[in-house]
Amino acid sequence: MRSKLLCVVVTTIMILFGAVLPVSAETVNGTNATWLLAGQDHYQTSVAIAGAYNDNGDCGNVILASGDSFPDALSASTLSKKINAPILLVGTTVNASSDAFNYLYTHASRQRGTVYIVGGTGVIGSDFETKLASMMFTNIKRLGGTDRYDTNRLIVNEVNVSQGTSVFIASGENFPDALSIASYSGSKQYPTLLVGADYLPEPTKDYLLNEMPSTVYITGGTSVVSQDLVNQINALLPNAKITRLAGDDRFGTNAAVLNEFSLAPETIYIASGDDFQDVLSGSALAAKTGNPIILVDNGLSTLPPAVEAYLIKLNSSGIQPNIISLGGTDVNSDILFRQVENAFSDGGNNDSNNKPHSNVNPRIAAGWDTAYYLDSSGHVWDWGGYGEISSGFAIPSSPKLKSVCSTLPVQVSNLTDVVSIAGDNSGYALDSSGNVWAWGSNDSGELGNGTTTDSSTPIKVSNLSNIVAVAAKGVTNYALDSSGHVWTWGSNYYGQLGNGTSEGKDISTTPVQISKLTDIVAIAAGSVTGYALDSSGHVWAWGDGIYGELGNGTTTDSKGPVQVPNLPKIVAIAGGVNGYALDNYGYIWSWGENLDGSLGQGISSNLIITGPAKVLNLSNIVAVAAGGDTQYALDGSGHVWSWGHNYGGQLGNNTVKNNSTVPVQVSNLKNIVSIAGGFVTGYALDSSGHVWAWGEGNYGQFGNGTSSVDSFSITPVQVSNLPPK
Repeated sequence: MRSKLLCVVVTTIMILFGAVLPVSAETVNGTNATWLLAGQDHYQTSVAIAGAYNDNGDCGNVILASGDSFPDALSASTLSKKINAPILLVGTTVNASSDAFNYLYTHASRQRGTVYIVGGTGVIGSDFETKLASMMFTNIKRLGGTDRYDTNRLIVNEVNVSQGTSVFIASGENFPDALSIASYSGSKQYPTLLVGADYLPEPTKDYLLNEMPSTVYITGGTSVVSQDLVNQINALLPNAKITRLAGDDRFGTNAAVLNEFSLAPETIYIASGDDFQDVLSGSALAAKTGNPIILVDNGLSTLPPAVEAYLIKLNSSGIQPNIISLGGTDVNSDILFRQVENAFSDGGNNDSNNKPHSNVNPRIAAGWDTAYYLDSSGHVWDWGGYGEISSGFAIPSSPKLKSVCSTLPVQVSNLTDVVSIAGDNSGYALDSSGNVWAWGSNDSGELGNGTTTDSSTPIKVSNLSNIVAVAAKGVTNYALDSSGHVWTWGSNYYGQLGNGTSEGKDISTTPVQISKLTDIVAIAAGSVTGYALDSSGHVWAWGDGIYGELGNGTTTDSKGPVQVPNLPKIVAIAGGVNGYALDNYGYIWSWGENLDGSLGQGISSNLIITGPAKVLNLSNIVAVAAGGDTQYALDGSGHVWSWGHNYGGQLGNNTVKNNSTVPVQVSNLKNIVSIAGGFVTGYALDSSGHVWAWGEGNYGQFGNGTSSVDSFSITPVQVSNLPPK
């Protein structure tokens, strides 16, 4: 739970005086804080980090490393922890390094401490020693070898750990993998040894033979540290335990490292995975506290799936760390920073002063007549009709039979450690191990277990692993794995499987991969159309397109993904009878059939709009949810907006039977952090952990013990019987 949102921006004046001062602050209940340690460039950012390292006090030792060349300093975090020294970046010349020298002048001890220069004179020239001497520094030590591997040897020898100490092996040819383990290399004092992809340098080989480490962690996949090289190491150290920490890319490897060493961090540091400078400077601070650095890609609009899955896993375990960004918004964008916070915005960790966030792994979901809730302990609750309730009732032979409806939430049996939910005629739960569980109707293979038999208790969906998100609507369902691939199962009547197979009444009772989709970061399910968002912010659609749901200017179906054109950079998507996309400026775009004004574009007639257009009267939106013919948006102030059909009060604005072609505010809701749209009912979760419902409640959708024919509520009512946050 959050205590402070503290943004620290370092200006040139602040740096000259060695200060890191808050320029804006927002107070929020809880125990964790959000910080921004940044300067106008990487060099000033390193000074800001150094200031945080010593609480802006004096320091004894300091490490100088090149801000232009990464190899020599890849293992410097181990030395930093050993000698309790921040890492300052310097330029190619003394004159280009004024920020570092200003910090040294005001904070470093000239007689008691030592200034370490990491790298040879070809990287950091001898004029640096001359400058330091002129500033009366008496202890100057250069650790610079004949090449990067020799310099690496000098650094680890300076650290001088005991024989048998575990080591990391990382590529000396690139920086991300070495810097992913930098904080643990420092905090645990496990030296980082550099290698080539297929090259075991003599200094590294000699160290292994002399020190005989008990465990060798190989950082990165076989493309950066080949299996042949690992075999060489194994031959040198037959009694050592060798563990490879690797993913599909630098971000996947980063996540593998995080999952190995940081299961309950007090702080997480965010840094760009495309530049080494801020990660290098930050590795000293992270090593001092033993906390992780997560890598993000500022060129993308979403977090790497494997990294997001790690954050969600922390949240599901009740971990609410401080968040510190290493670098400004030019290297870690606002949208990525917000998404890191989103992973910990589970609805119970915000108060009226906190800005809510988009539906990242939401705690509420809604289907045709059923709603779902994920509590803070990882258990799932559901209520409503159509036989989806899995509290032990028998599934009726026909969904028309309502004898199993529950007008109050009941806990779904046999589910634990759930991190995300989805649902429609069937319910879905994603657990912390990346498995998907399903229950309810199964006429079209919606349960994904190879059968068409309904189930009143959760069963594991087949052929899925490392899943990070799940989406459901209608009778076709979707899952996103940590490698950015999309899997689908259920009905394929309109080509919703997206795998190029023929349309018709065929189904798939087990998940199949949509081969044409890669690098996907988010998914959404429409009624008979699928949607995916890739890492570049592009939206893809497939399935039914007769009413313009594909958004590609046509009214034809597609058996495979087609790109939705003419959209700005998109950060979130939703699907109902139409398609909806949220851009990185906080605006919503819609396309498809304008039933009862469901596109929100101010059009009253039931036109088909085959390409995206902006929803009117909305700004600063952080989440979008699609219902049936009524849609919902959440703004940055915690208010909910609705538009479209209102026969049963689905707009929630104290009116009924008055459709709205533009968004109107839902009454009596504040501090909302997550939203969901059922077919005829809207739902919202507030910062106190309360769930609210409005619209039609014929089958117990309100979850407050009521149910009757033509039951509706034109303003939100609170769902009962849910556990406290």
